[in-house]
Amino acid sequence: MATIKAIEAKSVHQIQSGQVIVDLCSVAKELVENSLDAGATSVEVRFKNHGLDSIEVQDNGSGIAPANYENVALKHYTSKLSSYDDLSSLRLELANVLFEGGDYRRAGPAYNQLAVDFAVRRGSDAEVVLRSRMQEATCHALVGETTQALRQLEDLLRDERQVYGEHDTRTLELRRQIGLLQLGAGQRRAAEKTLHQLEADLTRLHGAGHPAVTAVTDVLTGLHRSGHG
Repeated sequence: MATIKAIEAKSVHQIQSGQVIVDLCSVAKELVENSLDAGATSVEVRFKNHGLDSIEVQDNGSGIAPANYENVALKHYTSKLSSYDDLSSLRLELANVLFEGGDYRRAGPAYNQLAVDFAVRRGSDAEVVLRSRMQEATCHALVGETTQALRQLEDLLRDERQVYGEHDTRTLELRRQIGLLQLGAGQRRAAEKTLHQLEADLTRLHGAGHPAVTAVTDVLTGLHRSGHG
């Protein structure tokens, strides 16, 4: 069973800045999550006067160990987190779960907030920031918000070129994704320009027979055939 202990002062400020409970649903959610964290398999919630007077939760969880009684009601004490980084890790995990579950409209804002938070603490060029920005743009693309997705990917490409270099695998892959997204958005000329430039760069780097070159060439060949069909 986890020990209830104080969170460091800096982390308290960061958590309070972004975590505010403003409605009855949020209160009930927090209480039920406490039960689940305690290993409960049965949870009963009772509202008195629709929750205005009291909310009571009864469960079959493991409860609080006697050693933690002294700290259980102290301000800024918890058994769940030791620092703000723990919270960020949980939020990243939640964003990934939303994304993998196909809930892109909720995952997008989650990745956006993660990118902002990580940039403040680790710098805007941190890999986790760039990865979160990429995931946010992908969410926009998957819900049909192509213009927004392209804008974000083009901004990201500029930053990745500065961080990783023009010929890094991550930068080249991002250029390919931009070309494909332009094509999907009906921006044929822009897509052809993006993919032709990428094909030339990949050929210089790897040679004409490389799989990465072939993949781009196949897309361009398909474009030319559809244009003449």
